[in-house]
Amino acid sequence: MKNRPIHIKAVLFRLEGTFIDKRQRIVNLNAIPAFADTIQTIVSEKIRLVFISQASPDTVRQMMKDLHGFDSAKADVIIGPDDILQLGPEVDLSGLAAEKLGVAVENVLLVSANIAEIQDAHQSGAITAFMGARTRSERQAFNGDFEIENIGELENIVRMGVPLAAGKLPNELLREFLNQIHFNDPSVLINPGVGEDFAAVNVKSEEVLVLKSDPITFATDSIGQYAVLVNANDIATSGAIPRWFLTTLLFPLETTAYQIRSVVGELEHFCRQYSITLCGGHTEITDAVKRPIITGMMAGTVIRKNLIDKRNAQKGDRVLLTKRVAVEGTAIIAREFGTRLKKMGMTAEEIEDCSGFLDNISVMFEAN
Repeated sequence: MKNRPIHIKAVLFRLEGTFIDKRQRIVNLNAIPAFADTIQTIVSEKIRLVFISQASPDTVRQMMKDLHGFDSAKADVIIGPDDILQLGPEVDLSGLAAEKLGVAVENVLLVSANIAEIQDAHQSGAITAFMGARTRSERQAFNGDFEIENIGELENIVRMGVPLAAGKLPNELLREFLNQIHFNDPSVLINPGVGEDFAAVNVKSEEVLVLKSDPITFATDSIGQYAVLVNANDIATSGAIPRWFLTTLLFPLETTAYQIRSVVGELEHFCRQYSITLCGGHTEITDAVKRPIITGMMAGTVIRKNLIDKRNAQKGDRVLLTKRVAVEGTAIIAREFGTRLKKMGMTAEEIEDCSGFLDNISVMFEAN
């Protein structure tokens, strides 16, 4: 799947092609391995449940009523043939379900064996899970979030997409996220891991260690990118090469594992882009914050004679400007206050251009 911050509040099952065959016969759900357990998991996580079918709502209710151990009243909405016919072939099933449930379409997961429905739902902003095997042409066109072969695979998707309990990130999730990071910096003697409370690096005696710490409390849509570049830029202005990065990640209640994985993935991506090692930190879900907060600590090295000390600046010295003035501040304002800027007369295109300045705030060369 793509590295996307996902929060699931509703699951939509398109029954045709998945649990209803081509001759419109309903499959015996009790004969499908893990189906009942998966439905129970969804309901236990307090996720809304929606069924979409060309069969009548009464038929679908009876099908769910026959499912062992499942209370058919747990199905919030059944979108039947009348709804589909009334809205026509271009109906956005995910958007319709979201409207009926009163949730954002971004919080809706559609499970379907119809590739066209998956593509439409993905384009509308919904989360998608294609169930089944794709044809060769469909392999080229697919642009969804998940592919599953059986209903049992949905359990882990759902568990990752619901809010985590307050406290430290569970060890099994921490281990999974860390296993996705490649640690190939030989100077790092102790890498981050479950149970590790510190990192250890080997620093050459003829070099100076330069340290920097900065919290990121804004721009939550690109918070990982900001955290890496803002800290690395300050290291670079000393003449040092940014080498090692540690982070403390604080997430508010209602945060899901996918949302945390998205931030960790963004941190790792931008560290790798500039040959920086993400070598440790701490992750916690807490009611002390209302949105994600990253406190970053960057370390770099430089030969002592090349260390740049701004206290030695003198009248007549030249200042090197790598880009334009106020690139970072402009990007932050555009991303955080776009609505206010629009009311003040800026066009949507101008705001989008200013938001894009985020990609130009680094003063460093990217790694080859």
